[in-house]
Amino acid sequence: GGKLSIRFNEVDLDTIKIEVIDNGKVVCDAPPKNKDHISRSRQIIQERLGLFGKKNKYHHSFRTSDAGSKVEIYAPFV
Repeated sequence: GGKLSIRFNEVDLDTIKIEVIDNGKVVCDAPPKNKDHISRSRQIIQERLGLFGKKNKYHHSFRTSDAGSKVEIYAPFV
C-alpha cells in the first residue's frame, strides 16, 4: 500500500506551510487504460488550487516524480 503524509509547519508568525505527500504511483502520469481517454487530473488539481489560492490569499506548488506527488501550500494564519 501507499503512504499519505500531511505535515503542518509554521513558516513565520503569519504563515503556515501545509505539505501533502503521496508516495503512490502518479495516476496522471500513468498510461491510460482506455486509449481514447485523455487524463486531465493534473490540470484540474492545479486549477482548483489556483482558484482556492486566489480566494484565500495563499500560494502553492505541485510536483510529481517517480516517487509520488507532493503539494505544498503556504497559507496565512487566520
